[in-house]
Amino acid sequence: ASQDSLFQLWNYIVYRNDVAIDTVSDTVYVDEELPVGNYTYYVAAVYQSGLVSETNTVDVAIADMTVYTVRLSVNLPEARLSLDTGVYNRAAGQVFEVEALPEENRLVFEHWLIDGQETVDSLVLHRVVEADLSVLAVFDYVEYPVSVSREGQGELNWEGDSVARAGSEWQLEATAAEHWLFSHWVVNGDSSTYLSFMLDFVLETSMEIKAVFVE
Repeated sequence: ASQDSLFQLWNYIVYRNDVAIDTVSDTVYVDEELPVGNYTYYVAAVYQSGLVSETNTVDVAIADMTVYTVRLSVNLPEARLSLDTGVYNRAAGQVFEVEALPEENRLVFEHWLIDGQETVDSLVLHRVVEADLSVLAVFDYVEYPVSVSREGQGELNWEGDSVARAGSEWQLEATAAEHWLFSHWVVNGDSSTYLSFMLDFVLETSMEIKAVFVE
C-alpha cells in the first residue's frame, strides 16, 4: 500500500507449483478444469514500476479435490455442440456448460438427457457437477413433404407423396411413352427452368414436382 506511485500495486501473477499460470487484478482466483492432485499456490505482486515481488507470498493453499467425469455425446453423427464429444473432468462444485448447435433446415435440437433422464430443452446446458454425469444431446432431422406427379404419358423412376429428410439428394428421371416427348418439370410452380429429363436436387424445402409430357 505504498504512497509512492512507482510502488503502487498493478496486478498479481498467480503461480501453481512454481509455474506462472495467470495474471489477474482480482484477489479471488478460480483455477478451472484442474485435474485431481495436490497443488501449491502463491501470488506475486506486480507494481506500477514493473517491479515484481515474488517473495511477497500472499497465500499458500493445498488443493485436494474430488474430480468427477462428464461423458458428453450426441445421438446423430451430424449433430454439433460447442464442445467436442468425449470425457471431461470437473472438480466437485465446478460448472459444466455446453451449447447445442442446431443446423438451420437440417437438424433441430430436442432436449438433453442427463443420466438417461430428459431435462429442459434449452440450447445451453449449465450444470454444477456433484457426481459423474452422462450427458446426451438429442437432435432430430428436419423433414419436408415431397410430391411427385406427371402430366401426359411417360414413366418416372419415382412417383407419389413422401416425407423426406432435409439434405437428402434426389435424382428423378422421366421417360416418355411411345409417341410422347418429355417437355419439362414444374417445380414448386416454376415451369421455365427445369428442361432436362433428369432432375437433380438436394431437399431444402417442401417440393411439389410434376413431369410434363407432350404428345
